[in-house]
Amino acid sequence: MLTLHDGSATSKFRDQFLSRFATERRSRVVNLFTVPARNLRLVSSDALLAHVRQDLDQRIREAMYWGGRDLDALVEIRDVIEAHPEEARRFASWAISWASLPAGVREQVKVQRAERYRREWMAHQPPTERQLAYLYRLGYAGSPPSNRAEASELIDRLAKGATRDG
Repeated sequence: MLTLHDGSATSKFRDQFLSRFATERRSRVVNLFTVPARNLRLVSSDALLAHVRQDLDQRIREAMYWGGRDLDALVEIRDVIEAHPEEARRFASWAISWASLPAGVREQVKVQRAERYRREWMAHQPPTERQLAYLYRLGYAGSPPSNRAEASELIDRLAKGATRDG
């Protein structure tokens, strides 16, 4: 299993900076940094940050002029960068590092990260009725699993022929 960048110091910088934004805005923030890092081949975090600030200022001016619906999001991103410049600089370093990885490696890391987030979410959800019914059709006789992730793991084990009476 690939573990590039997940758990590294630069990933912690990414997570720290992105935690300042609502989940639905995070991909936009990532793209504001990684697209110019990749397309312009910027290698200095200060140069990337200057580019992102300039780009945001331009987008804000355009949104104000044209009445863009994303004005609030753009202003929020700019304000967070201004309020937390060191975090923004470290995030820019992460973006440069991320953009320098081969596309296939980036895709593997994304898939791995998505799976981890899905598992974390499932661990906080009760098992579904379909999962429970399938477990019992597979012959499971233990106590009911406490969450979807546990139910999924039990189903995988039982479907492969392993048994566990909880």
